[in-house]
Amino acid sequence: MPLSECWIRIVCILAVLGALLLATGCMNEQSDEVADPIDDSISRLSFYTEDLPPFNYQENGTLHGISVDLLEVVTERMGYRVSRDQVQLVSWTDAYQAGLAGPDTVIFMTGRVPQREALFQWAGPIYTNHNVLFARPDQPITITGPEDLKAYRIGVIADDITVQQLLDLGVGPDQLVQETSPAVLIAMLESGAIDLFGYSEATGRYVSEKETGDYYAFSVVCTLTSLEGYYAFSTDVPESTVRSFQGALDALKTERDAAGITPYDQIVRRYIPLAESGMTPQDLEAFVQSASAYAAGGGQNAALALFQDKDGNFSRGNLYVYAYDYKGTLLAHPYQSNLVGTDRTNWTDVRGLPFVRLSEYTALNGGGYIAYLYPAPHGGVIDEKALDTYQPKIGYVAPVDEHWWIGSGMYFSDMVQAGAGRPEVVSRMIALVEDAARYGQAQGTAAALAEISDKTGRFVDPEGHYVYAYDYDGTLLAHPYLSDQVGTSLIDRTDSFGMEQIRVLSETARNGGGYVVFIWPNPERENRDELKVGYVLPVDEHWWVGSGVYLREITGTDSPALSSEDN
Repeated sequence: MPLSECWIRIVCILAVLGALLLATGCMNEQSDEVADPIDDSISRLSFYTEDLPPFNYQENGTLHGISVDLLEVVTERMGYRVSRDQVQLVSWTDAYQAGLAGPDTVIFMTGRVPQREALFQWAGPIYTNHNVLFARPDQPITITGPEDLKAYRIGVIADDITVQQLLDLGVGPDQLVQETSPAVLIAMLESGAIDLFGYSEATGRYVSEKETGDYYAFSVVCTLTSLEGYYAFSTDVPESTVRSFQGALDALKTERDAAGITPYDQIVRRYIPLAESGMTPQDLEAFVQSASAYAAGGGQNAALALFQDKDGNFSRGNLYVYAYDYKGTLLAHPYQSNLVGTDRTNWTDVRGLPFVRLSEYTALNGGGYIAYLYPAPHGGVIDEKALDTYQPKIGYVAPVDEHWWIGSGMYFSDMVQAGAGRPEVVSRMIALVEDAARYGQAQGTAAALAEISDKTGRFVDPEGHYVYAYDYDGTLLAHPYLSDQVGTSLIDRTDSFGMEQIRVLSETARNGGGYVVFIWPNPERENRDELKVGYVLPVDEHWWVGSGVYLREITGTDSPALSSEDN
């Protein structure tokens, strides 16, 4: 799968939001009020939903889904359990009209958007739903803007909001293949009859797993919109009932068991792997720390057995725990059991970053965040030889005791507010590099190098990020802050872990560009060595441009300095 991903943010078309069914919205404030011990008012309410897996759907005559399960648990905490048998499954239109008409009505999942704000009372959010474009992972499809969409046949559900979104982006009606069944479009995507499939990510992956047996059978190459879903109460419902409902829902999201898992997480994970719901670096840290505490308290053998289990509490799709000793021996990995017991000391990611040694050093120094490139599990397997499948990942490692350490990681696309598959600061950095490459091609080498060297020019942003330029032999051609080194070859420059950063960056650019994770002094931090996520692109056959952001800009948290004295 190509590393380059689209960054399309469009305004939702309000006129067709009703066709979004029970797609999702956002609540401005969450109540800290705890649920009343007994709230009889909930027993008088009528509940309506529609068929939108994995949030709410019928299977073998019984309602299932995230919002249905949450409803039962929340109302049970309020003192009157609303069972799934009491929920009416109807069309979205009928549900919406019932909510408007009342009385004493709740509809879900409902998108909270401005034109609906005063029509209902709101409790949530239930879940963030992303409208995306899927592609086969073996197809080199890169979407960087609306123009790229014009080259592909795109499958869509007839009358779905995605149709209008794509038309508004300039996609021609003749490019759209409209069907009424997502299963049909999944089959067409798999066979190559269409190039892309536009749909809700969670629903699309749910259907994909049903049809192909693989939740991750297809890759997301573009995110169109993101909305959060709510329970919408008719306006006549007592405000105290809505507050009580919100309080009980909030409690489900904050209470944690010994493994750091909330009741809300447990419900969502029945239907969606954890990483798909979106995480923050702090969520990742808490996940690893809970695993470390479990390992320290339960013993090494029991912990390693659990970490090795794909279905265990510490293995949830893209999110899982791995374990090493301080000699570089892999002790546990749910997707690479064949490598357990082997020495991985000198293993590097696809660009040459010494991942194991770097992680071990960080764990020895108390733990912290790392960054690297790594393939995602596909069909229950990780293939480190599939070089084109490596994606940027944020990791966190922590010591268990003096003998071993553990870690986990999340892909950029798994992060909250990752947009089109990457954090905002990374998207801005990539945009800067793309602009520099286009400028060099349009204005010529001399003009571009002069602009790149200018501290006040267009390639130094307000946050202090900048573009640099090299030839493919590693000679620095332009840099706004290293003018004294311009004209010098830095191809043999090596960091404290032995990685030749400039050689790797140059080779990456020569091969078409992409991400590189490397170590570089941070001038704003007394030139301490820190991990940096870089992105490079070729300008022509003679030179290339790049930029980068330090890891702490993504995580918001420091990790141990990578001191050359200890390596």
